[in-house]
Amino acid sequence: LRAAARAGISWGLLTRWLDEIPEIRREYPDVDVFSASANQREIGRLQGHQLATLKAADDEVFYLSGPAGTSTARHRAEGIQSELESLRTRCQTFYGDWSQESGRTTARRWLAGLPKARLLSILIVGQNDSMALGAREAVEESFATEGKALPKELRIIGCDGSTAFG
Repeated sequence: LRAAARAGISWGLLTRWLDEIPEIRREYPDVDVFSASANQREIGRLQGHQLATLKAADDEVFYLSGPAGTSTARHRAEGIQSELESLRTRCQTFYGDWSQESGRTTARRWLAGLPKARLLSILIVGQNDSMALGAREAVEESFATEGKALPKELRIIGCDGSTAFG
C-alpha cells in the first residue's frame, strides 16, 4: 500500500483499519489514502452495555476475542473495557481467529480449566457471532459428555449480524 502511494496511486480500505494510514498520509499528502469501517470501539462499548444488562452476580464470564494483532479485535476490547471496569467484572480473555471452530476449541480450553461446580451461570461474550456460536457448542458438548444439564443461566453475546445466526 505504501508502494502504491509512492507511485501516486490513491487507495482505500473498506471494513478494515491500517495503523500506518496516518503515517502514509503524512509522507504522501497529495495522494488520497483512507479507510472506511464500522466504529469498532463503539461495537465493543455496545457489547459492554449488553454484558451489563445480562450479567448476574455469580456469572463466569468468558470473553472471546479475535486475533490479538488485529485492529478490530483490539478496538472492540478497548470499547468493552470501560464497562468491565465499571461493573468490577473480571473475565478471562481468550483469542480465536474469528471462526466457529476457533470459538469451539478456545471454549473447550476454558472449560477444561474450571470445575463444573462453578459453571452454574455462564455469560459468553464473543467478538463475533461465529466464535460465540462455537463457544456455545463447546459448552453444550462438555455438559452432554458428562451427562449434565446445561447451566441454568447460559447467556451468549455475539456480534456482526450474520443472516444465518446471531
